[in-house]
Amino acid sequence: MALKVRMILPIGKSNSSTNLRGFTLIELLLVLILLGVVLGMSVSAFSRGNAYELKQFSRQLLIDFRVAQTAAINRNATVRFAFDRSNHSYMINVVSQPEALLLKRSMSSKIALVSSVDVIDFFPDGSSGQAQITAVCGEIQYSINNKMHRFQWVVENGDTQENL
Repeated sequence: MALKVRMILPIGKSNSSTNLRGFTLIELLLVLILLGVVLGMSVSAFSRGNAYELKQFSRQLLIDFRVAQTAAINRNATVRFAFDRSNHSYMINVVSQPEALLLKRSMSSKIALVSSVDVIDFFPDGSSGQAQITAVCGEIQYSINNKMHRFQWVVENGDTQENL
């Protein structure tokens, strides 16, 4: 079944040929090629969307580490940052007052966390327990290491590294 297109001419112009014509093979191939390019760009954009979501999550996690560290200093008490893997979330509370929940945040189900510990304690002097945490989404991963009691994000994607 061929599609037929009727040419509409401006008023006053006459068309000596009243033949109706369909699309040529070249026109159809060009449309298919353009659709392929657009589809390829959308898949690439989707991959970048996951990378963006992972980077945003990583930055928020780093901010929340700073919140826990600041709360420990300001309250002159040990503050605990705990991952709840079953509920895919994490929370911050004061160790001496477990009911004093300072923050609870859910994580995206697309992001997997690999951690050397489930709990990081922040102390009144600003220091913290040792931890290495890796957030993974697809082939991209972000690793957090607290060297010298300072958290540092290192983006590891193949051979490249970028500090946040």
